[in-house]
Amino acid sequence: MIVKNFFWLSLTQGSRILRLIAVIYAARLLGAPEYGRFAYILGLLSILALFADSGLSELLTRDIARHKDRQSEYFVASFWLKTLLIVLTAALIYALGPYVTKIEMVRPLLYLSILLMAFDNLRELLIGYLRGLQRMEIETAIIAAMNLAILLGVLLALPWQPRAQTLLIIYILGSGLAVLLAGMFSRKIFVGIFRDFRATLAREILKNSWPLAAVIGLGTLYGLDMVMLGWWRTAGEIGLYSAGQRIVQGLAIVPTLIATAIFPALSSAVQNNEQEKARAINKKALAIVSLFTVLAVAGGIIFRQPIIRLFFGPEYAPAATSFAILLASALLTFPGALLVNIILAHNEQRRVVKYAVAGTGINLILNFLLIPPLGIAGAATATAIALAVNYALVWRAANQIIKKVSRQHPDLSPD
Repeated sequence: MIVKNFFWLSLTQGSRILRLIAVIYAARLLGAPEYGRFAYILGLLSILALFADSGLSELLTRDIARHKDRQSEYFVASFWLKTLLIVLTAALIYALGPYVTKIEMVRPLLYLSILLMAFDNLRELLIGYLRGLQRMEIETAIIAAMNLAILLGVLLALPWQPRAQTLLIIYILGSGLAVLLAGMFSRKIFVGIFRDFRATLAREILKNSWPLAAVIGLGTLYGLDMVMLGWWRTAGEIGLYSAGQRIVQGLAIVPTLIATAIFPALSSAVQNNEQEKARAINKKALAIVSLFTVLAVAGGIIFRQPIIRLFFGPEYAPAATSFAILLASALLTFPGALLVNIILAHNEQRRVVKYAVAGTGINLILNFLLIPPLGIAGAATATAIALAVNYALVWRAANQIIKKVSRQHPDLSPD
């Protein structure tokens, strides 16, 4: 099962390259200012998704896998909670959208983005359900179809109407297609959509979801940067910042894939008290990720200008500095994904919650201080420092757990 999941997960992550190609092509075609408007919308939605999802999709995966006899009840409760949160988030965008940015031409896109927010969140919930059923092959097909649709839309439609609004509509249609496909594969679970609702279970799910939401919140730092750049800087600068960030996110596919693939085996080994096996799994994965990270960071920083120009064109050359700063933070964040696994496998996730909240708070404060004078370099520096602090704490916590396990099992060395 682990090998099967790894195979399909690899294909899922691989299909994200299609989206990356679409983004790079769109950024070159639109230019930094117009692409910056679109990137701002995605950044804002990534923050609002924290509220709209609240960890429900990830929690549903766990609950479906654990409670096979109550799958309908857990899905129905999660579905109605998600629906309520989507409606509240849509109302928030409609009411406050015009006041969150001074960038003209972005405000009309905010109302259109409500559709993308709704589709994205419904898709994630349905995929969370399918993942709980171990139907990774269906998840792969859905994500691949969505990314392919977006790529084709960008290649065929965007040249005729090279505007941020066109790109946003393409994303909405791609996400809508994914919701349609996920709904088709999940249609049987909707039989009890009214009958199986349990208010007490819904309250329990909502209570359990907030730690996951806090951890996911660390992934919204880039979105927070976009929004705060929109307060003080131009759409063009947001476009430049997003260009470098996209490359870093593309590189992050490798450690994310490895961390996700080994987690079931690592968690099982810890659960069965097979500490030698758990240590061996993580040690091998950490060696691979560390080697990849050092090579990627060194090469990226040395060749930052040629890389930016190659992918995005000469117009985006000023993004090289912020790209190098963000990439440097990968020295901690890429291997850190594996260390988070150690913490979660030992049921110490509350530590990760505290670290994520601390990292987000640091980023918020530093953005206020650094963006006005330094622009995108300030935003990149703020994010790099926040991530470094968060993952330094993660490294310390993981090391404490390893030492604790070593004391309980003297035959194991803490290396």
